[in-house]
Amino acid sequence: MNLGLATEVFNPAEDHRWLGSKHGTDTAKTITLDASAFSALGFADGVVPSGVVLAKITTSGLYGPYDKAGTGGLGTAVGFLFTTQNTEDFTVDTPAALLWHGSVIVASLPTDHGLNVTAAGQLTGFNFVGDIPADPV
Repeated sequence: MNLGLATEVFNPAEDHRWLGSKHGTDTAKTITLDASAFSALGFADGVVPSGVVLAKITTSGLYGPYDKAGTGGLGTAVGFLFTTQNTEDFTVDTPAALLWHGSVIVASLPTDHGLNVTAAGQLTGFNFVGDIPADPV
């Protein structure tokens, strides 16, 4: 048993530039991320940045990245990951916060955020500032 102090820094300071206002940040819902659902999308070392569009996985009730290509069957977009999460190399289902309404600055979302016209239409509680990427062809 090791009772020594351990510190882990898995990500630089949180980047919330994508938030258009503080509206909704005080009512984020507690959810659980399905770590394995993120492995195929290229998130480095299991770290999933805040601002990724999430969908509820109908078979498990857990949450994964919204499939903007429409091939994964994860379901309807329900909101954005509010804070960056470390899923420990995609092996541990992780508690997280879901931003389910508010304002989003589209140009400041992280790479591979998952937002497109279809997802934006499903995210009715959000005000989007800027141009929303088109759906894949």
